Amino acid sequence: MLPDLDGWRVADELAENDETREIPILFLSARSESGDQRRGHATGGVGYITKPFDPLAMTNTVRDVLLRVRRGERDAMRGEWERLIGAE
Repeated sequence: MLPDLDGWRVADELAENDETREIPILFLSARSESGDQRRGHATGGVGYITKPFDPLAMTNTVRDVLLRVRRGERDAMRGEWERLIGAE
């Protein structure tokens, strides 16, 4: 947990700024409820990793996200995630 500020607020602030709104957000959280993932999706994230996590798998996930964003697949990733979590 972040002191004085949570990840949701950081994501909101990034999304509100023209200079940072295109930064892909991959949440890393101890919160593992489906509602938390739906909230991350609604906030504009491209993925969600829960703790505990495998550092090697996380590295591969981050690499995959960055490559796909560079290829213009942000919306496709968000759609895949949405189908997995049943986001509305």
